[in-house]
Amino acid sequence: METRNHIFFTCPYSAEVWHSLINKLFDTQFPTQWNTVLGRFVDANQENVKLFLLRYAFQIAIHSLWRKRNDRQHGEPATHHIQLTKYIDKQVRDRLSTIRAMGDTRFEKGMVMWLGT
Repeated sequence: METRNHIFFTCPYSAEVWHSLINKLFDTQFPTQWNTVLGRFVDANQENVKLFLLRYAFQIAIHSLWRKRNDRQHGEPATHHIQLTKYIDKQVRDRLSTIRAMGDTRFEKGMVMWLGT
C-alpha cells in the first residue's frame, strides 16, 4: 500500500537513499514517520548549518523520490538508489557552493559537515 511514509521513508529503495544521505546528520536513528521528520526540521535546538542541510536534502530527496516513483509508474526504467543518492548529493554540494560564491558566510561549515556524512 502506497502511503506517504512508505513512499518516502520505509520502502527499501527510499530507505537506502535516506540512510545514505543524512543518517549521520541525525544524532539518533533516522525517523521514518512524516510528522516526526518534520518535527526535527523545526527543532530550534539544532545548529543552523545542520538544520539547513537537513531541510535542503529533505526537499531534494522528496522531490527526486516522487519523480522517480512517477517515472516507474509510467513505464520508465528504474534508477538504482546509488545513482539517485549521487544526484541528490551533487545538488546539495552545488547549492552550498553557490551560497559560498555569493559571499554568504552563514553556512561555511556546511560543506565540511555534508562531506562528513
